[in-house]
This record gives sequence, structure tokens and C-alpha cells, in this order.
Amino acid sequence: MKKIACCLFSSIFFSQVIAANGNNGGANAMNPEVVAEISQTAIDKAASPDGIKGILGILVGPQKFEGSIADGQKTTSQKIGVFGLTAGLEYAKSFKNKLFLAVQVLADISSRKKKEDSWKALNEDFDSRISDAGERKARLQTDMITPSLGLKAGYLFRKQKCVAYLKLGIARISGKYIYDLNGANFATASVNAIAPNIAIGGEYRINKKIGASMEIGFPIKKRIHKKTINGIEHRSKISRVEIRLLGTYTISKPDSMPGSLSDLAK
Repeated sequence: MKKIACCLFSSIFFSQVIAANGNNGGANAMNPEVVAEISQTAIDKAASPDGIKGILGILVGPQKFEGSIADGQKTTSQKIGVFGLTAGLEYAKSFKNKLFLAVQVLADISSRKKKEDSWKALNEDFDSRISDAGERKARLQTDMITPSLGLKAGYLFRKQKCVAYLKLGIARISGKYIYDLNGANFATASVNAIAPNIAIGGEYRINKKIGASMEIGFPIKKRIHKKTINGIEHRSKISRVEIRLLGTYTISKPDSMPGSLSDLAK
């Protein structure tokens, strides 16, 4: 009887151990489709541009001044190279799994740049209409801060973890014409333009938090500033081309990926 009882107890014990091992094996052997789905979700989250991002980078590009008068025959053009920092914020949202929209606010910060020459070199028609005699020196001067607002629309390449986009927006660009006669200030004409612009660019997602992007912006229209000086209508235009190299850091990212355009409105 003792032998039978021992055998029966041993059989029950080992059957429970085998069953437990079988269950653990089933739990560890996860369905390949589930593993693939989890992996794809991780890729999607890493590639997604969704969320609120801080932006910091550099700006390079020429700023163009054009001077003339109301009934002049010649527009005099000069360019000043601009180099500075760019900082800002962006809110982006993807939808339909491939498309995305973003609202972006930027501020370009650079030291004031000057270009000095004669009146004739900077505004030939204006120089020819002023009868005052003496030494004529003039300066063009850029401003320190250029704010801009843009709407980005693009296509998301999830496998490559990058986005190609088009940006439409407006920017406030400004500068000055400063005219000196015989070493004293003769007149100053400030140029302040709210100018529409367009940019194309791309962003690469290094990981869930960090990205890098490059964009090239072009002015759509130059704005004319008018000022009457000594009875003469002084005219000036200002515009610039912008090349930005930017780093982005995701401050806040949604937990789940939107699946449709209806999610964008929520």
C-alpha cells in the first residue's frame, strides 16, 4: 500500500509540474503576429511627428534691399548676408497614417548687419533728386528679430522615419535705410513688412524625442514702404531667402496614434 501511495503521489506531482511548464511555454511562445504588431507600433511611434515640439537651430540667407523713388527709372538693389539662431514651437498631428499637419511659430534672432556706401550705390534715383550738396554716406541695416507663423502639410514616410513637407506662412521682416549728409543724419526710412512666404523641407526622426530638419524658404511678394523725404516719395522693398537647419525635441507626445481625419478634430 505504501508503494502504491508513493507512486500515485509522484504521478500527481510530476503531472502538475509538466502542466505548469506547458503553460509557461505557451505564455513565452507569443504569437508571431502579436510580436510583429508590437514591433510595428514601436516603429510608428518613433517615426511619428505628432506632439508639441521645441525647435532650435541656425538660419542663413541673404536679405535683399531695393531702393527707388515714386517716379524713378531705376531700382537699386543690395544684399546683406544674415546668420543667426532660430527658436520656436510646433504642434503636429498626423492622420490617415501617412499625412500630417503642423502649426509652427518661429523667431529668427541675429545681430544687426550693416552695409555702408554712398547714396548713389544704395538708391541712385533718390540721390539724383536731392539737391543738397555735401558728403553723402548711407547705411542699410537689418533688424535683430524676425518672427514668423507657418502652416505645414506633409507626407510621412514611416519606414524611413522622415517627413517631407510644404510650409505656407507669414513673416515680419524689417530693416532701415539711414542717410547721412556731411556727417549728420539727413533721413531714416524704416522698412517693416508682413510678407507671405513659402518653404519646402524635410524632417528625420532620430528617436521618439529628437528630430532634425532642414528647410528652404522663399518670399512670395516684396512689400513696398513709402516715406516722403524733402517732398520726394522714397520707396524701399525688403525680402530674404531663408535656409534653416533645425533640431527638434518633443515636449509632449500623444499616447496613441490617430487613425483617421476625424481624430484630428477631437
